[in-house]
Amino acid sequence: MTDPDADVRIESRVLLDGLIDAVLIADHAGVIRYANPAVARLLKTDVSDLRGRPLTMIIPERLRQQHMAGLARYLSSGTPHLIGGAPVRLPVLRADGTEIDIDLSLSAHRTDDGEEVFLGTLRDLGDRIELERQRAIASYLGTSREVMTRLVTGPEPITVEDAAPVLLATLGEGLGWDGGSVWTFDLDRRELRAIATWSANGDDLAAVMTRGVVMQVGEGLPGTVALAAEPSWIETVSTESIFIRQERARDVGVRSCFAFPVFVGGEVHAVVEMYSRAPQGPEPELLAILQAAGLEIGRHLERAQARRHLVEMAEALQSSLLPPLSPVVPGLDVAVRYRASGGAGQIGGDFFDVFPLPDGAWAVLIGDVSGRGPRAAALTALARYTLRAAAIGAESPRAVLAMLNDVVRRELETAYEGDERFLTVAYLTIVPNPDGLEVRIACGGHPFPLARRADGTVEEVRCQGDLIGAFDVHESRDEAVQLRPDDMLVLVTDGVLEARHEQQEFGVDGLRAVLSSPHVSDASGLADSIEEAVLDHLGGNGQDDLAIVVLRLPPALEDASSSTIDVQVAELNV
Repeated sequence: MTDPDADVRIESRVLLDGLIDAVLIADHAGVIRYANPAVARLLKTDVSDLRGRPLTMIIPERLRQQHMAGLARYLSSGTPHLIGGAPVRLPVLRADGTEIDIDLSLSAHRTDDGEEVFLGTLRDLGDRIELERQRAIASYLGTSREVMTRLVTGPEPITVEDAAPVLLATLGEGLGWDGGSVWTFDLDRRELRAIATWSANGDDLAAVMTRGVVMQVGEGLPGTVALAAEPSWIETVSTESIFIRQERARDVGVRSCFAFPVFVGGEVHAVVEMYSRAPQGPEPELLAILQAAGLEIGRHLERAQARRHLVEMAEALQSSLLPPLSPVVPGLDVAVRYRASGGAGQIGGDFFDVFPLPDGAWAVLIGDVSGRGPRAAALTALARYTLRAAAIGAESPRAVLAMLNDVVRRELETAYEGDERFLTVAYLTIVPNPDGLEVRIACGGHPFPLARRADGTVEEVRCQGDLIGAFDVHESRDEAVQLRPDDMLVLVTDGVLEARHEQQEFGVDGLRAVLSSPHVSDASGLADSIEEAVLDHLGGNGQDDLAIVVLRLPPALEDASSSTIDVQVAELNV
C-alpha cells in the first residue's frame, strides 16, 4: 500500500491539523487519504486508524450502498449532486458503533500530481439538534397549554363536541398544520364518525377527508388509534396501507397526518386527526405530549360534567329547602326575595318558610346557617322541618327555638363530629285581632326585624336570643309587635346587612334608608327596593346569601280575619 501522506501534498497541512472542524480527504476510490485530529475526536478513534481505510467505514451500513452509487454516478458523469452545494445533514458511524448527526460539506480538488480528491468538512450537530429538539418540545408544550387555557377560560365544554372547535383550531394554528377532524368513538357500534372539522384559511380540506366516512374500530388511522389507545403518525399517506383515504388525500394534497386519542372515564371516547400538505416526519416528543393532552382534555370534560351534575343536584336540593310558591295567608301581603351567592353548584345557607298553625295562626320564619355546601344544606333542612314540627302545640315562639336548639345540638355532637356550626333564626306567629295583626317574635342570634309604620317611621324590634346550636340551653324571649293597616314588618339575613363595598357595609342604616322611602307602597315593592339597594351597594362585588321577607297589612281591608291575599314570591335566583 502506498504511503497516503506522500500522495497528498497540501501546503496547508499544519492549518488543517489545527482546525476545530473535522476535515478528511478521500480519493476517487473512496479511500481516506487524510484526517485531521478533529475527525479522530469526533469519531472517537485515532488518525492512524482512518488513513488508508475505505470511507464506508464511517458510513452506517444502511446508507453505504447509496453512498457508493452516488460516488460512481459522479465519476461516470462528472455531475456533482452534493459537491460544492449546501451542507447535508446525515449520520456517521463512530468507532464504538454509535451514530451521530453531522453537517457534511464536500468540495473537489486536484493535487499537484493532478489526482482528484474530495475534501469533506464534518460539523457535529449534536448540540444544535438537541437545542432544536428542546425548542420543538417547548413549542409543543406551549400549544398543549394553549389548548387547555382556551378550554378553561372559554365557555365550559361539557362534551367532546363542545370542545372540538377550540381543540382543532388551537392545535392547527399552534403546530402550523393544514386541517384536522375529531372522530367520536361509538362503543356499541364499534365505529367512528367525524363530528367536527377545521381547515386553515377556511378551505374544505378537512371536510373532504371526512365527509360521509364511517370507520370501524381498527380501520384506518382513527380506528387504529381508537383500538390501540395510543397516538400514531403517518409520514407519507400515499404509501401507507393503514391510511384508507388515499384518493381523497391526493385530491386535497394531504401528505402527512397524525392522530391521538381523547380519554373520558378511562376509555377512548374520541380521536383527533390532523392533516398536513407538506411532508412531516414523525415527532415522537409531539406524540407523547399529545397523548398526555388527550388524557387531560378528558379529565377536564369529566370535571365539567361532574360540575354540571352537581349544579343540577344543588338546584334541586335548594328548591327543596324553600317553601312552595304562592301560599295564601289570611289578611296579609307577603313578599319574599332569595338570592344564593355561591354560584353554580353551591347551596346557600339562608332559608325561610311560611305555613299555617293548627289554631288558625300563621308562622313565618327566616334563618341563616353558617357556611355553605352539603353540610350547611343538611342543617338547613333539619332546621326548617324541625321548626315546622316544633311549632305544632308550642306555647310560644321562644319555646319553638328552644326545641330547635336541642335538636341542632344533638345533631352537631353526633353527625357533625364536633363541627362548630350554628344558625340564626327569627321565628314569629301572626294572629288577627280587632286592631290588625298581632305578631309575636323570638330570635336566635338573628338580625333584629324592622317595622315600617304607615306614617313612614321605622322601628327596630329588639328580640334578643342566643345563637341556635351554640349552647346546651337556649335563652331568648318573646317580643310582641302590633301591625296596623299599611304597616310593614321586614326580616332579613346577614347577607343584606353585611353586603360590603370598599370596606363599607350596607348595614342597618342602609336598610332603614330604603324603608323610609315614601315611594314604597306594598310588600313586593319594598322587597324589590331592598334587593336592588343591596346589589347597587355591592357594585358587582361578591355577595353572601341573602333572604328578605316583608309582611304588610293592607289598609283597604276592614276585616283582616276573613280576607286573603296571595303571597308574592319572586322567582328564585340561585
